[in-house]
Amino acid sequence: MFPTGETAEESPDVEETETLMTASVSDSPFPGIERPGILRTNFLRVSKRFKRVEGQYMLDLSLPSFSTPGVVSDTDGKNLSLHTTCGPVNAEVWIVHDGSGKSRQVSLAMSTDSGRIRAKVNEPSCPDGSADRRPSLDIDLRADHGDVFVSLPHCFQGSITIRTGDERVALSPSFKKSAAPLLDVPGILQYFVGDLERGRGPGSSSGNKDGNDDPEFPFDKLLISGKFTSVRINWEGEKDLPEIGLNPLLSVLSVADRFFTTGILIDTIS
Repeated sequence: MFPTGETAEESPDVEETETLMTASVSDSPFPGIERPGILRTNFLRVSKRFKRVEGQYMLDLSLPSFSTPGVVSDTDGKNLSLHTTCGPVNAEVWIVHDGSGKSRQVSLAMSTDSGRIRAKVNEPSCPDGSADRRPSLDIDLRADHGDVFVSLPHCFQGSITIRTGDERVALSPSFKKSAAPLLDVPGILQYFVGDLERGRGPGSSSGNKDGNDDPEFPFDKLLISGKFTSVRINWEGEKDLPEIGLNPLLSVLSVADRFFTTGILIDTIS
């Protein structure tokens, strides 16, 4: 489904910045998640114009960040940031803990101004098999005029916020059993996956007025946003959910909005 270890190709008409750090896969302290041909990386940023972005990425949290002279972006602090002005974003992600024995947070951002997103996040590695010390997930997905399909690891526990102004949202049957609805108002849907009592309790992001998570086990977060955007969510390893099409009126409005905001009448990049 995804090209092995592929990242964006350089092109003179493409605005692109990549901050990349790699190491030999064989050096991984967690050999169980090794993937042949995929080098480990961290703080990687890929930005494209009118091109698709896709690949498989193994994020190693032990790798430090470094700055690129003359390049400043609000995505510099993300462990992985993928963006295109037009076209799909397809990514499969593995996460390797730094082995410190302390909790870490992984920040992922994927966005397209006109297209769809398909994101699969595999189960993060846990030092010594301790699930309560696994890296927590902070995922931000934005797709205008397209579809967001995300497969989450079974360990995901935390909030899911959907800001699309669109009622085309589908959860797989098994995922729906774990997602307690918290908010359903025009333009916003919110769910909590996991122990809702703990989520509302002291020290949590939901119950603490300062918004601080439990430092020993921070909650995961997923934010999905976009215009004329359908959303599909399932667990890792489940069958794909069917796509949700626009009705004829919304389809016309979507095409018009895309043309006036991006200058693109028909999305020809698939």
